[in-house]
Amino acid sequence: MRVALILLVYLYSTPSFSNEVLKLFAKAKKAVTHGVDAKTGCQLKTLSASIEIDPQIDSDLYHKEIKINLGRKIKKVNFQGDEVSVLSEEEAQDLFKLFSQIDYMKFDYLHDGCFARAHEFALMAKENGIEMGKVFLREKNDKPHLYPEKWKENPTAPVPSGFVGWRYHVTPYVLVEKEGELIPFVFDVGVADRSQNLEEWKDSLMDPKTTVVNDRVVTYRDRGYIYETGSSYYPDSSSIKSQLEDQEAIRELGIDEFLFQRDMGWR
Repeated sequence: MRVALILLVYLYSTPSFSNEVLKLFAKAKKAVTHGVDAKTGCQLKTLSASIEIDPQIDSDLYHKEIKINLGRKIKKVNFQGDEVSVLSEEEAQDLFKLFSQIDYMKFDYLHDGCFARAHEFALMAKENGIEMGKVFLREKNDKPHLYPEKWKENPTAPVPSGFVGWRYHVTPYVLVEKEGELIPFVFDVGVADRSQNLEEWKDSLMDPKTTVVNDRVVTYRDRGYIYETGSSYYPDSSSIKSQLEDQEAIRELGIDEFLFQRDMGWR
């Protein structure tokens, strides 16, 4: 302890305070901010990981900083024309918990940007040998009927007042092997509190009591596609930067002023 105090006194009293040392302190501070010990990372039942982000790098490269180790070779199979990894249900739940702990992906408002969040999580997984697909859900007439059941009547739901629902929603998924069957499990981080099987996820967004089940349209796509339709194929490029900038602006301006400026074309 005395050595550490002497070192700090020396560093702060020296005019040529090292930029490299400053960077080390900044990096250590960021690691603590992200709720992760800088040396050990985090340990879940089925995986170990490091979610320390270097604040000096471009935010479009953040996904490359996430290190995940499942401790085994991950099987991949062809599903809906795409190569998707197969995990146990316990591994899927641990991966969801890990994604939920990544600070830069904790958005204050979730009324927009699901495409970027889904893409970012899929990129993190890809960097660590886990191939996720994407699944899109919408109402067949493109009505804004997708609304998380648990947000209804909740004044603290992470959406602006007047939000009536999404026209579509997208999330990454893996396959979970249960009793010899491969079942899609989605990762709707921020909306759900755990990885859900596809049917449960659909019910949570389009309540079968108030919407027509046959009006649900589900589309599977390769993880590289940003949107359900079109040629928006970016398998190795992040699209999170603009969403992070929007979230920062919301914190500074408030959600109502942010939306006003965006509607006026100022953003």
